[in-house]
Amino acid sequence: MIGAYFPCFNELNSANEILYAYRKYFPNNSLVMVNDAGDRKHQFLGEKYQCKFFYETENVGYPGGQLHHAQITRWIKRFLKYIQLIDDDWFFLLEDDVFVMKTVAVDTLQYDICGINPVNILPDVSLKVIQSRGYCMNDVRIAYGAMGGAIFRTSFFKNMANRIDEVEKDINLFGHLCPQSLTGKNWYYSDVILSYLTYLYGGTIGQYPDFTELWFTDINTRLENNMIGALNQYKFLYKYPPHPLLTYFVPNKYTIVLQTQGNGPAFDLFVEKLLPRYEKFINVNDIEEFIVICPREYIINVKSKLSGVLPFRLYADDIICNIQNDPWIKEQIINLSICLHVKTEHYLILNDDVILTKELSFKDFFDNTGGIYYSLETNTNLNIKRKLVVTSQLMITRIVHQMLHAMGSDWINVLINYKTLEHSVYLIYLKRTFRQHYYVVSNNKFAVASEVNMLAQNLTDEQINIKLSKELAEKFCVV
Repeated sequence: MIGAYFPCFNELNSANEILYAYRKYFPNNSLVMVNDAGDRKHQFLGEKYQCKFFYETENVGYPGGQLHHAQITRWIKRFLKYIQLIDDDWFFLLEDDVFVMKTVAVDTLQYDICGINPVNILPDVSLKVIQSRGYCMNDVRIAYGAMGGAIFRTSFFKNMANRIDEVEKDINLFGHLCPQSLTGKNWYYSDVILSYLTYLYGGTIGQYPDFTELWFTDINTRLENNMIGALNQYKFLYKYPPHPLLTYFVPNKYTIVLQTQGNGPAFDLFVEKLLPRYEKFINVNDIEEFIVICPREYIINVKSKLSGVLPFRLYADDIICNIQNDPWIKEQIINLSICLHVKTEHYLILNDDVILTKELSFKDFFDNTGGIYYSLETNTNLNIKRKLVVTSQLMITRIVHQMLHAMGSDWINVLINYKTLEHSVYLIYLKRTFRQHYYVVSNNKFAVASEVNMLAQNLTDEQINIKLSKELAEKFCVV
């Protein structure tokens, strides 16, 4: 299918998201990752996403706006060197701002470079060289492509790599013909040079329908109709610090986060009725930690009631959030702030009135494409026309961390002022950063019972299941 070449430098947060998105749709294809003398932590990402990773000690610079043609020559030579390791017939040019959003049908790829912006035109003086090599032009101007998100025919560029001495001479010729002093513009960009070389060596350049730039006027239509294969100019994660454990997350496990008052009738019901069901139904091998958060004064009481079956870890709530506010708002703040203490890619938020009705394993949260299931209920606190996620939601740890930085240092006041569910804010952030497709709505896995107060009736496990109804208990994992 379609492999990828990914030159990277220091944007660790973005690099992780770009690799995650690519691997979601192309799990087994060739992925060559080359770091340009930047952050060595990229190597951990290379291992995590099964890349052929290389660290170059010479910094050749960003592929856009090089100072002189000798510098862009070094970039092109490195590109041609490493794409020879790609085993697929086609490959993406990934960059820190190229976001893959679905599979791309190979039968839509008709050119040696697929991905073009028709308003980008090669400099006139370079066209004479292209024409002199026999390229037949239908117009006096020709557009260039090869930007991030473009897809390249591997065989064409492997053949180009075999002519590396000619390539270097032709880039030098371009540099002499198109100096900034003559044209008034810097032309030493990778997309310009790769397009120039492609035309020069008899190749073709055109569009593929799923290529999208963030500024395209029909981007909302494309999003709604799942028409974006690769989105270029995706810079939402630039400059945000990565989660402290981004390169060290424990794989293939998740964390459970549960808040409780730690005392009183509700807590006693949790310990008596719900905790035994957690121990019975949760696959302990899937859990890295079961984090329980309660007021500091009840830590000892909570600790005395928790068994050793599940990997519990206790926090006093003032460690996570030391503000004194409405308890409901404080709960929302804690459910987001806890992301800094989570050691896994995902964490599940539970309340102490959430009942397990059947066995629950980590894989139950995902569909066969890796999409995360979530359930919905109508929320009228926000002026948006959609349903919003309910409690018992699997959160992506790194995205919660990104969201808090995107909201700014005043994010706590945002939640206080708008009295908004943490899940609602999270879902809105996913949508605004084009990642809502990480989740899929499901009414077959999770449900919210309107009769949680049945616990107060002191029912047995058998009576609880009957109360929920046999159908509900068989169909849903979490209530």
